[in-house]
Amino acid sequence: MIIGLRLLYCKTTIDTRSNASKPTPLQPLKPTSAIVITGYIPSDALRFSVNLLCKIAGNIALHFNARLDRGYVVRNSKFKGCWEEEETCSPVGHTAFRRNSYVHILIFCTANEYQVAVNGEHFCAFAYRMPLEDVMCLEINGSLEDVRFKQFELFVYPDPKLCRPSNILSLKIDRPLVEFLVGCSNYGRYRKRI
Repeated sequence: MIIGLRLLYCKTTIDTRSNASKPTPLQPLKPTSAIVITGYIPSDALRFSVNLLCKIAGNIALHFNARLDRGYVVRNSKFKGCWEEEETCSPVGHTAFRRNSYVHILIFCTANEYQVAVNGEHFCAFAYRMPLEDVMCLEINGSLEDVRFKQFELFVYPDPKLCRPSNILSLKIDRPLVEFLVGCSNYGRYRKRI
């Protein structure tokens, strides 16, 4: 359940000559703040990035860079114009970022890190390297078209009401998960001690 929903909706225009958007101001971020970004990944897309820019020029609190040509995502921050230590991860089965389709990215602010969901499923986390209060703008660069975003408060992460996950685990409770538990090291029956 979302209480006190505060929305800021924007359609950002990306300059196709430079593949860069103009930085768009955000409301001040705090734990429970969320930003949903939706965009179309064209067939010839190589990479795109989502940046949370800070008050001080040259500082980027979060750089989320999907490198489609290499099959991985980079997370980083930039302090006083210098990139810091890069973190990378590969999408499982390369299904998170498909060309010729829309992608939905949710950035959720917790007490100490950004949680990022892609298409309704948790993708990665990135610990704060700069104060959350320093973030002022959203910038999107690269091969992403028809970009839109919303900023609001969120109390469920990732919220299936925003973007339904593509892989949903469903369990039938009419019988125990014996077959599933056979491979577990703690497999066994619970016996009541008398």
